[in-house]
Amino acid sequence: GNTALAGHAFEYHARGSQLALGRIIVVGTTLAFVLALKLLPLAAFVLAIPISVATPWLIARSLRFNARMTSYRGVRFEFLGTPREALEVFFVLPSLVPLTFGLMLPYVSRRKLLFAISNLRYGGRPFSVAADARALLRVFRLPAAIFGACLAFGLVGGLSLFAVLLLLGMDDWPQAQQQVAGTSLAFVLLGVPLLGFGSASFLYQAGV
Repeated sequence: GNTALAGHAFEYHARGSQLALGRIIVVGTTLAFVLALKLLPLAAFVLAIPISVATPWLIARSLRFNARMTSYRGVRFEFLGTPREALEVFFVLPSLVPLTFGLMLPYVSRRKLLFAISNLRYGGRPFSVAADARALLRVFRLPAAIFGACLAFGLVGGLSLFAVLLLLGMDDWPQAQQQVAGTSLAFVLLGVPLLGFGSASFLYQAGV
């Protein structure tokens, strides 16, 4: 391998056929879902159920596969994370981030890091990671400020624009002007906070 530690290189033992099979399964499933979504929406809904159920298992299996296919000084790695943990870390906890206006983001990122590293084994010995919550909170301050400013601007600006449109008699305007006004209102009220949330998430992930 191209990665070395203390003069010894890490080795990756997966065969090309194994990697190709995994990619074929992912691409095939994605194409089937997209086609079903366009041609038979009900079939896409039915297909989404097993995909959703299988995804945590696939995440855990993928991490285990990569660990087992990697060795250092003749000793292979192991990964002990379970699908239940993957479900919690990659789906349940992230779903709470928007509900808490992003305040849970440092906790969620810390849990993901612990899941990926603490479940690794090398020769039966566990890994540990110093996921300092205070360091994550320091990284979180700027993204939180950006999202807070965008959220406040969206709420105050959106409500103010709505009040102005009512005072100007928007209900009596031509339909085209009403659509433009409605689109502008939606962008200020919803678009700006969403853009702020996306930018904040990107900055936080980059900082971590």
